[in-house]
Amino acid sequence: MNMNTFCAQATEKNAFSALLILVCLTLLYAPAVDNSFQYDDRHSIVENPHLRILDNWLDFFVDPTLFSRDADKAMYRPLVLLSLALNYAWSGYETHSYHWFNLSVHALCSLLVWGVLLRLGRPPWMALLGGLFFALHPLCAEPVNYISSRSELMAGLGCLGALWFYMGSVQEASRRFYILSLMCFTLGLLSKSIAITALLWPAVWDWQRSKSFRWAAYLPYGAIAFLYLWGVRQFIERAVLSEPVRTMGEQVATQLKGLVYYAYLLWAPFSLSVDHAFYTSTLGDPLVLLAALLLASTLGILLVWRGELLGLAVGIGALLPTLIVPLNVLVNEHRLYLPVAGFVFAVTSISGIGRIRGTGWGATLLLLGLAGLVVQRNEAWRDEVSLWSDAHEKNPRAVRPLLYMGNAERARGNIDLAVRAYAKALEVEPENAVVRAGMGNALMDLGRVDLAITAFRKALADQPLMTDLNYSLGRALQVGGRLAEARNFYARLPVESPHRAIALNNIGTTFEQGGQPDSAIHYYGRAARGNAPDGVRNLKRLVVRSVEKAEEALRAGDYAQVEHSARRALKGFPRHRYGRFFLSVSLLSQGRLEESIRENERLLSEHPDFDEGWLQLANAYETAGDPDRALIAYNRLVQGASDPALRSLAKERRARLLGKQGGS
Repeated sequence: MNMNTFCAQATEKNAFSALLILVCLTLLYAPAVDNSFQYDDRHSIVENPHLRILDNWLDFFVDPTLFSRDADKAMYRPLVLLSLALNYAWSGYETHSYHWFNLSVHALCSLLVWGVLLRLGRPPWMALLGGLFFALHPLCAEPVNYISSRSELMAGLGCLGALWFYMGSVQEASRRFYILSLMCFTLGLLSKSIAITALLWPAVWDWQRSKSFRWAAYLPYGAIAFLYLWGVRQFIERAVLSEPVRTMGEQVATQLKGLVYYAYLLWAPFSLSVDHAFYTSTLGDPLVLLAALLLASTLGILLVWRGELLGLAVGIGALLPTLIVPLNVLVNEHRLYLPVAGFVFAVTSISGIGRIRGTGWGATLLLLGLAGLVVQRNEAWRDEVSLWSDAHEKNPRAVRPLLYMGNAERARGNIDLAVRAYAKALEVEPENAVVRAGMGNALMDLGRVDLAITAFRKALADQPLMTDLNYSLGRALQVGGRLAEARNFYARLPVESPHRAIALNNIGTTFEQGGQPDSAIHYYGRAARGNAPDGVRNLKRLVVRSVEKAEEALRAGDYAQVEHSARRALKGFPRHRYGRFFLSVSLLSQGRLEESIRENERLLSEHPDFDEGWLQLANAYETAGDPDRALIAYNRLVQGASDPALRSLAKERRARLLGKQGGS
């Protein structure tokens, strides 16, 4: 066989392997592309207004608060935001484009795992099995199905791409590959900070390959990492928590145990869930000590075993940040995305594995089993009810699945099922304020206002730092007709609360319900300035009604009521021309000439083309004995009035006034 024939056959085999990986992934995940938004997707995608305007995409790179509708959930992941904005521009809130994007990134990562294995010198059949193992591993189902978790996929793509191109730059002496490696590393960092762990991968591979380092080659990676950390520091000075999640001792102890648990999931991914039954521990916990011994011995073996170094760096390195940084959720499957790749690199390095009898059939059955588990996870991620029901079945005593089950059932309109889920959660944690608040909302939906008030009061007493509960309680009290109490709780909302403007509108409503329209307009105005849509609508409605009342009172000759209604309208809209006009008319009719003229002059300074205002001003000047100014006003109407009848009336009055001046 000549060299050309060999190269052609090798190319055909590689093309077949790549195609097989892509086909398997597509067949496995395509039925799930219409799965719904889940969990954090709500605040980061569905209710995030920043993703709906693609023109501001450059802001994604300088403003981490655009990551969510809630500014306090700021994260610096500009490429993730850009991808989500592009998805929204393409399909709005139809989820298929979001899922196809996630699947495409996972497919590229799977090809890169296969490619890295080839560069590591694995036999083609083993590299193919490794690529398929990564592609079909059930632990990858969460980041593929969970749209918000695409940050793991995109960071993984950047890291694996950086490694593959770096290996190619060394093996093929390619400067172009080296530059592409640096670019991939940068793209990974701009997707999620976890990509910084890839900084060490080139050095680990160099040492594993030749027991030497290429220090000059690593400097650009270090420079990129330094610039990234410095830049993020400028954008997010410090992550501030209202209170520490846990002590550092608890964090380290818990995550030592967590590393062992993660290793178990890699080998036995049978009971996967969005909420694992995991709990915090202290350094004195026997399980923590056992986990530490197990990890120490395992790491010792791996460090001695030269072939495992890269897999160790990829697998353990990606989890080290979770050992240090105290996160709210103790264990998450999507954190294992890159560790699955490290696991593949490690397992395929075992010498003699291919000589085991029945390896081919065993590998086929293993892949089919993994695919079956992925199908189950796809089904669990279908919607929020299925996701949290699955988590509840696997962890019946956990509160979080019950809470989110309740929220999901309530969103569907299944209020009785929501109440049942909240009640089960309260049996486990009776003092859980978040669950009790959810129960209160469900009781409100059922019209059981008194029980809802009790639930909200209890929740607020147990957790006074949950200031938004003041809004919920205020709303319940308002519905229950206890208006003064409702206003009291609405007023307790802090300025930064997202419910603040809505609460101000509701305070206005309570005053309107109580027959105090002046106070109602005041609060509607504050709500409108806070961009509350209902506040704007209510303000306009009450102002229009006040102007109509002023007009009715004018026809009835009740000038005091005209003044009162006009001032009420102006409290809502200080530049309302008819409000100012009727005020001027009422003051003139009450003989308060100076006040009338002053209000009229203000009216015309704001609305210079308001012809009725010029006629009223001329009349006021005449009444005040100032014919010269009256003539100026009449001349303005004669020359510029749009209404012919007003021009004619102004001419008549001007002529009469000039006649008086001539007679005198």
